[in-house]
Amino acid sequence: MWYNKPVMSNLLRSTTATAMHIVCEYIKEMKSPVIVDATCGRGHDTLALAKAAAAAGDFRLFAFDIQEEAVASTLELLRAELPESLDGRVQVIPESNANINRYVNALDVAVFNLGYLPGGDKSITTRASETAAAVTGAVDMLNVNGIIAVTMYSGHEEGAAEKEALLKLLAELDSRRYHVAFVNLLNQHRNPPETVFVTRKV
Repeated sequence: MWYNKPVMSNLLRSTTATAMHIVCEYIKEMKSPVIVDATCGRGHDTLALAKAAAAAGDFRLFAFDIQEEAVASTLELLRAELPESLDGRVQVIPESNANINRYVNALDVAVFNLGYLPGGDKSITTRASETAAAVTGAVDMLNVNGIIAVTMYSGHEEGAAEKEALLKLLAELDSRRYHVAFVNLLNQHRNPPETVFVTRKV
């Protein structure tokens, strides 16, 4: 799934759009943010994050994906829509998001949009154990007043396992240091996407 800027009156129609809107508002208030797109997919989230950060000033953005197709799509979109961001401020990295700590030791924003590559091979999907480890790493590196958004898709077996593992993990974060919010569409059927937000207080 990807982010397209929504009409404000329809913001809640798309969980992913809601998540990206909130994250981009955080970015616009930051100075020189370090941003991670942990699952760049087709590049739409990466582009939205880069545009929000460019409006705020200096930034660094690290976008990860294990699939060559995803990396190529993201680079193509950035070259077409925001080529100046590829001056070193945005790096698209063909690696697992488990390797975030090889590139940054602190971050202000991280976005995880789980599941499989839109239009790609549905047998290649994010996995509960790997995602839990990557999210834990991002939480550990999160700066004060930073934010992490994790959008989950529980309509398939691995997605349901990811959701269960992540909710358990994030519910146990120290309430003195973090706020954790779980957002879902209660009256919608067929397992719509759900998002967990983590912010660091101190």
